[in-house]
Amino acid sequence: MKNLIASCASIGLLVSAAVFAARPPVFTVVAPPRETVAVGNLDYGTVAAFLTKVTGVHFVYKRPNNWLQYQSWVWKDGGDVYFDGPHFVAWRLHHQGATLGPRLPQAQNWRIFTWAGNPDIHSIRDVVGGIFCAPPPPNFGTLWAQTLFPNPARQPYILNTHGWAKIFKQVESRHCEIGIAPKITLNTLDPERTLTYIIKRGPVFPNQAFSLSRKLPSALRQKIITALLSPAGERALMPLRKRFAAGRRFVAGTPAQYVDVDQGLDAYWNPIFGQEIKKDLEKEATAVH
Repeated sequence: MKNLIASCASIGLLVSAAVFAARPPVFTVVAPPRETVAVGNLDYGTVAAFLTKVTGVHFVYKRPNNWLQYQSWVWKDGGDVYFDGPHFVAWRLHHQGATLGPRLPQAQNWRIFTWAGNPDIHSIRDVVGGIFCAPPPPNFGTLWAQTLFPNPARQPYILNTHGWAKIFKQVESRHCEIGIAPKITLNTLDPERTLTYIIKRGPVFPNQAFSLSRKLPSALRQKIITALLSPAGERALMPLRKRFAAGRRFVAGTPAQYVDVDQGLDAYWNPIFGQEIKKDLEKEATAVH
């Protein structure tokens, strides 16, 4: 009887192993939680469905509950196909050996501004403390702006403000000494530059892009990139194109465009994740493989 039970158990284990081995993998498409669940399912669920169709591998869209969870996913490489800001893309390329996918065609170009006629602030050197209306970190523009104040005594206080129009209004009404916005947004809100005065023009950065985890087989990564840049891929990306690029097509990116773009993110993450990253690296170094 004992032998029979043991045999049955062995057969059960073999069957379970076979079922597990036959189960197709499921890969995830992830992006920051910048929208409602419904919008996220439309924008990124469409991408996941398209990739499933063209690759024959199952992709699903997975939405983080909040920004902290998303950052944890990025840090631990918890996704497979990412779409996010250039600083996240650069960090992943730099630290995790990810592959760059298609990117938005336009550049990111930030402007830091005050209200027109401000007698105290004429350049970034005049900013000593004060209130800075900006999206909360890890917004790329905010992190870039923080790098302009290496001296903590000069750093302005960030008033977390959601929406470029609201930031513009807060500065115009003098509730905030300075604010930040993309160049194109500021040109739209104040085309004649009668309400605001630019105190700092940022460098030209690359924009948001797809990036692919090194966990994916290299052949699959290349297949995904080719598919997203195809005419069918352009149609699948239409919700993202309309939302972020006024309908313009995604283009192929080069890793060189993203070199050092993660510096602000590194500075922001070191105090938060530095010790945890160190613990994980030590654990990995002593692990038996």
